Amino acid sequence: GLERCLRLLSVIPPYGTREVLIVYGSLNTCDAGLISTTVEALKAAGIRVSIVGLSPEMYVLKTVCKETGGEYTVALSTAHFEELLLAHVSPPLWAKGMQQTLVPMGFPTLQRRKEPMMCVCHLRVTHEGYICPRCR
Repeated sequence: GLERCLRLLSVIPPYGTREVLIVYGSLNTCDAGLISTTVEALKAAGIRVSIVGLSPEMYVLKTVCKETGGEYTVALSTAHFEELLLAHVSPPLWAKGMQQTLVPMGFPTLQRRKEPMMCVCHLRVTHEGYICPRCR
């Protein structure tokens, strides 16, 4: 799972946060490779892993969180579990290495064209549609 998160989050632009929140309920792990290699790759990509455990504390999970700058907590009750999850709702503070940039946006406008184009919403060919000024 962490390997997949690594592949998915490594394309996040530098102004975004790269975070993983895992709710873990097992008493063991099943790693495809060396967990230390995965942790080093997560750290290099700037991905922060936090885990809320439903079972007793596990050293390997605690290490993953500590090494990546995340938090490892174990829920003691249903109310405590909800509290721990809600603690991850707010975005983290600006992290070292993140770039402050304007997010490029485009606001599509309705345009008529001589050449036909495909309307993805209605799955039909038309001569008018919303065109993104960035993508064109």
